[in-house]
Amino acid sequence: MSSVVLGSTTVLSETGGVVTVQSSTKFPPGHIIQTFGNYSNVSYSFDPDANWVELGGTDATKNLRVTITPTSTSNKLLMRCTIVSNSPNINQIWSWRLYDITGSSVVEPKGAVAGSRQQQHFSSRPVAYDGNDPETLSYELWADIARTTETVYTIHGRNADGGGAMEVNRSNGDNSTWAWTGVSSFIVQEIQQ
Repeated sequence: MSSVVLGSTTVLSETGGVVTVQSSTKFPPGHIIQTFGNYSNVSYSFDPDANWVELGGTDATKNLRVTITPTSTSNKLLMRCTIVSNSPNINQIWSWRLYDITGSSVVEPKGAVAGSRQQQHFSSRPVAYDGNDPETLSYELWADIARTTETVYTIHGRNADGGGAMEVNRSNGDNSTWAWTGVSSFIVQEIQQ
C-alpha cells in the first residue's frame, strides 16, 4: 500500500492497484472529478408526437441513461449528448431536454419562462434534400448539481408539431450505396469548481 500525503492529510491511497481519493480532497478548478457515459447503436423509430418521452424509452439497449454520484453541489456537470438520426418527414420541429430521472425534473439551467413557450435545452429541425438525409444533433450543457446521491440522467424529446417518427441510429431507407447506421451517446462529467 502507498499513499500521497500533503501536510498531514492523506489525499490519495493505493491498495492492490486501486487508487482511492479521500472525500475531503479538493482539486484545482476545472479538474475532471469523474466521467460516466453511455451509448446506443441500436436502430429504432422514435415518435413521441407532442409529448415529452425518453429517447429510447426504458429499453436499456436504446436509451442513453447515465448514472453518477456527484461529490459536491458546488461543482458543475458537463453534459454532452449526440443523437444520430434521420427524420424522413423533413417538415418537423423537434424539442429536446436533459432530464433528471431521480429528481423527476428537467436539468437546470433550462430555457427561461417566456409566454407559452416550452422550457427546454435545445431544438432541431431537419432541413434535408429528401427523407433519407442524416442529422447529427450535438449539445453541451454546463449544468447545476442537485444532490450528492446517485442520480440518473437521460434525454427527453418531443415532436413539437406532431409529425412522423424520427429514425435513430439509421437512415430511413435501406440501400447499400447511401444508407447508413450510426451510434448515439451521452456523457456526464463532474467538474471541480
